[in-house]
Parts: sequence; C-alpha cells; structure tokens
Amino acid sequence: MMKAQTETTPLGVIDSLNAGFSAVARKPGLLLIPLLLDLFLWIGPRLSITPVVADLAARLQKITGGTTDSSAALFEQSMSEILGSYNMFSALSTWPLGTPSLLAGNDLEAGPLGTLVTIQVQALDELLAWLLSLTLAGLLIGSLYLGLIARWTGGDHVPLRTWARFTWIHWARIVALVFVVLLGAFCLSVSFFLAVEIIAMIFAPLASLLLVGGIGIAMWGLFHLFFAAHGILLEGLSVSQAIGNSVTLVRQYRFSSVGLLVITVIISLGLGTIWHIPPTKSWMRLVAIAGNAFINTGLAAATFVFYRERTTRLAAALPKAKQTTNSES
Repeated sequence: MMKAQTETTPLGVIDSLNAGFSAVARKPGLLLIPLLLDLFLWIGPRLSITPVVADLAARLQKITGGTTDSSAALFEQSMSEILGSYNMFSALSTWPLGTPSLLAGNDLEAGPLGTLVTIQVQALDELLAWLLSLTLAGLLIGSLYLGLIARWTGGDHVPLRTWARFTWIHWARIVALVFVVLLGAFCLSVSFFLAVEIIAMIFAPLASLLLVGGIGIAMWGLFHLFFAAHGILLEGLSVSQAIGNSVTLVRQYRFSSVGLLVITVIISLGLGTIWHIPPTKSWMRLVAIAGNAFINTGLAAATFVFYRERTTRLAAALPKAKQTTNSES
C-alpha cells in the first residue's frame, strides 16, 4: 500500500505527521537521547559564565565612563541578567540540527535533588573553547539522534553497527553544512547592511523598507535549506548535493513544505508552553521532559517521512523526463 502511495502521490502533511509519530510509538528507544540530555541539564552540573560576563560588563563600564543613564549601562545590565545565568551545557542541544531539549537555555540553579553543582568559566578564551567543544559535541550527538530517526523512517535495513559508523561521516557533513550556512550568511549580511547604511544616508524610509524586505528574503532563503540535513542523514549526500536537493524539493513542493514547517513550529512552541508549567524542582517536570521528547522526535520523524516521500517521487520522475526529452530529440 505504501508503494502504491509513493508511485501515485506522496503522503500529505497530516499523513506524514501521523507516520512520524507512529514510527516513534513503535520505536520508543528513539526518545533515549533527548531524555538523557534533559536529565543531565536538570540534575547535572551547571557551566556558568558569570565571571566572564562580569568582567566584560566591567570593561564596558570603563569604556562608557561609568555612566548609569546611558544605553550602554542598560545593555550591561541586560547582558548580566541574561548571560550571567546561562548554563553553557545547553549548547549540547543544537535543535533543529540536533537533539531537542526542554531545559536548554533555562535558568536552573536547583533541581529536584537540590542545588546544582556549578562550574565557573573564568576567562574569555576558556569560554570560547567550551562553546566550540560543546557545540561540536552537540552536533555529534544530534547526528546520532537524527541518524537513528532517519534509519527507522527510511525503510532501509542497514545493520545498526554499520549505521553507527556512518555517524562520523554524517557529523562531519553536518558541521560543514553549518559552517557553509554561517559563512554565507555572514558574507551576505555584511554586504547587505553596508548597502542599507549607504541608502539610509540618502533616504532613510527606503532603508527601513529594504531592511524589512531583506530579513524576509533571508528567512525564505534559509527555508529552502530546511531539508539539507535530511539528504545527508537519509541518503548520505554531500553538502552541496544535500543543499541542491533541499532547494529542489522546496521549490517543487512549496505549499506543502510551508505547511509542514508552520504546523511543526506551532505544535512544538505551543506544547512547549505547557511543558514548562510544572516547577523545575518538582518530579512532575519529568513527565514534561518525556512529553517534549516524544513530540519533537515525532515531528522530526515526520519531516524525514515527508522528505523521503517526495525525493522518491522526484527520483522516479527524472528517468521519465529524460525519456521524454530523448524521444522529442
């Protein structure tokens, strides 16, 4: 029945979501990695950057002459309040290119077992080293997590040990994908904001309009890369091939792709507010952690089903198009 569905029309957004959650229900072991990550963030040690933030705030105060009524003083206060309570171990969650987490970014000083052990980061170079290491580790864990979802929803029967060896290749390509996207975004943003500054000196209202339009175009461009990781994890594609496949899929199935993304974001963010209702010191938060892991894993699985259905159809349509071209020539 699935084969017949693939040959006629791919599964719709709702059917893809149903297939994704069904896959997770049949394989609850897929929840293990997000559960362990949230448990670590909940009862494990904290990695605090408060000393570094305090040092940067002090330097900023010296630069601004110690004024208390300036925008720099407000920025200093906001920086101390937000970054001072940040747990750097949250960088292990690189969702959506990694493992989802309910507690990543939360200000947790105490859990159900009492006050958490805090490790202080003392210097800026130490902070950068921790950030890079934790991000790379998070992408590695995320590659394993998403790779297992891809394996279970991809319909292949590759042995688990063989697939686990692919994790290192997947990880390297995911890291390369992140680097390419960040580098491209940086280069384009520098050129774009330079152009906005020049136009602002000539005609300010036009610069504001250009800024809004540029942000919209940037978001639309990033959306075309939504399925790049799927090509790497599900088909073993290179970074350039994965980006090309993602752009082709989104252009070919634009409305259903937008629908999937919108529904996924609404479900994830909407239920996220519910998961935060139980207090962090209550063991009821464990239910919320499990619920968040199931929902986000099911949503991730649905995107892999959606991708597989459409790439299979596009691949099947390619030989037909070539035959038609050859016959016409």
